[in-house]
Amino acid sequence: MDRLVEELLNVISSPEGINELHDVLGSFCHRWRNHLNALSLGIHLTSQAQGNLHGDFWQDMEGRYRSLERLITEFQEISRPARLTPLRLPLCAFWADRHVQWQPECERLGRTLELSPPSTLVYAEFDPTRFTQVFDTLVIGRDAPGPIEVRWWEGPDKHVRVEWHEPEALVRHHRRTDQPASLAVPLLGRLMTSHGGRLDVTEHPGCGFTLAMAWPLSHTKNHAFALTEEA
Repeated sequence: MDRLVEELLNVISSPEGINELHDVLGSFCHRWRNHLNALSLGIHLTSQAQGNLHGDFWQDMEGRYRSLERLITEFQEISRPARLTPLRLPLCAFWADRHVQWQPECERLGRTLELSPPSTLVYAEFDPTRFTQVFDTLVIGRDAPGPIEVRWWEGPDKHVRVEWHEPEALVRHHRRTDQPASLAVPLLGRLMTSHGGRLDVTEHPGCGFTLAMAWPLSHTKNHAFALTEEA
């Protein structure tokens, strides 16, 4: 596991850690984005002056800029307070909808999504917009081939439990090895924390990794669920 991913997962395991992360990263991300915006303008003006807007070098620079911009956005999503809009929905409908949306990209990358629903319908409270954003990042941000296996069930402790397994190691799988790693896994951990739950990551040497998620079936009154302080 990337050291940065591991450290972020440790920090966001508690509301106190999230608040400290927000204090540290808030102004840093703002300054970083301002510098990147200036860099983007410089790239555009220089390439325009050379009359070569679509040359390989400038396309490469634009790609690097976009990658860093995405990384800043992920840092901000991890560290900022969460304001959720939870709905009670069947998890099978959520996964089926994402399956349809992910299919073209998965086919292009040689990936498949294997869903293993329980025998009974499981309803859960969660913010579908936030879930969509985070799981989209998890799927599209990695280009490791092979099947993604997802199963879910209702635990005896009145928690929803989801296991997400990938056959490749949890390392930097990207179209370009010199691009920064995606922070999709810490984003997922932050999502679970904001829903009053948790994320456990288990790496299986030579066999990939498993993301084990759990959050309460009904928790709108749970303090950990409502991290709604203003940024």
